[in-house]
Amino acid sequence: MALSALEGINGTVFVYGQTGSGKTYTMLGCDRLQREEPTAGEEPGVLVHAMRDLFAKVAQDERSFYLRCAYVEIYNEQVFDLLGTGSEAL
Repeated sequence: MALSALEGINGTVFVYGQTGSGKTYTMLGCDRLQREEPTAGEEPGVLVHAMRDLFAKVAQDERSFYLRCAYVEIYNEQVFDLLGTGSEAL
């Protein structure tokens, strides 16, 4: 899916489930992996893999790209921008 974005196709990953069921871990990996390289037995999450593949492909391509990414949480009927600087609902 991630590489299809280079052809102009929008992509969405919709993850839902009970609080504490591992959604954030599956998508991002553990907190340490967001700052450092993985050690044996540790894998980054789905989004980390997708972004690495996408940016590696962009770096090899001669075309120019405009990439936009949003990462939001919907909790108690409020939408939170997890990439934003504030914690207020959108």
